[in-house]
Amino acid sequence: MPKAVGSRAGVPERQEPYLCVLVEVTETDHPQYGSGWRWCFKVVEDGRWKGQFIYRGTSDRPTQGNSCGLFMGMLAGEEKLAEGAERDTDDFRGRAYRVHVEATPGGTSTRVASFSPAPATPELQEAPF
Repeated sequence: MPKAVGSRAGVPERQEPYLCVLVEVTETDHPQYGSGWRWCFKVVEDGRWKGQFIYRGTSDRPTQGNSCGLFMGMLAGEEKLAEGAERDTDDFRGRAYRVHVEATPGGTSTRVASFSPAPATPELQEAPF
């Protein structure tokens, strides 16, 4: 008879960031939180988690104090989106990032905590969506 061990959904938390590419940022409509964006990164480094996706939901209205504003800044390696700055997430699709992962508040899965641009590496040569 097969055996299984339960675990959290998503890639595990770890000290080092995952090497990923930004796949897309899509519009969502959450029943509890309303409209927002879903950030999707794909792990491209060699190893057990290669090919896995890491997600994070944010508001669709970036401010300097929310995760959407922070993520919009991180796309370009900045701390947060500057006031009055405009940025199109599609311009960053396929770019490499070092993605830090954290447990969700309920502890049942993991999500993107933060990310920063990563230099080009051999792993990125074969990073299709």
